[in-house]
Amino acid sequence: MPNRHMIAENNPSVSVDELMTKINEQIAGSRAASLLDSEGMRSLTADTVTAVANMEAIIQTAENASHVRTSWGASLARFPFNILPLRAFFLRVLAFIFRDQRQVNAMLIDAFRASLELNVRLCEQVDAMRARLDDIERPKRRKTG
Repeated sequence: MPNRHMIAENNPSVSVDELMTKINEQIAGSRAASLLDSEGMRSLTADTVTAVANMEAIIQTAENASHVRTSWGASLARFPFNILPLRAFFLRVLAFIFRDQRQVNAMLIDAFRASLELNVRLCEQVDAMRARLDDIERPKRRKTG
């Protein structure tokens, strides 16, 4: 990720982590919007829509936390981590050590997102079947009632 370092070196007032977080939030917002704006979603209950939005927010939080660290937290801004070359070295070591874990996390996030999309489609189908069943049973109730 050489571009990250280049942005930080050229403009120290730009927080790469904040910028990545904002970009990921916009991406997640558009994904959630496309997931929640599908045609069948209109028939889903408000509880289901809220649950889907909450799960998408959880996915987004997991995605934001799974990126390579480019800076230390405020609690680590003391010796020996306040020495810039040493801090950069530790960040590189951490990035190397946890590379495989980040890949696993990314795959799990993608799997969870696909599972959420499948669940939404299944809920849409259940609601459509329920509506058809109600349509079939409605004439029977009129005849017996």
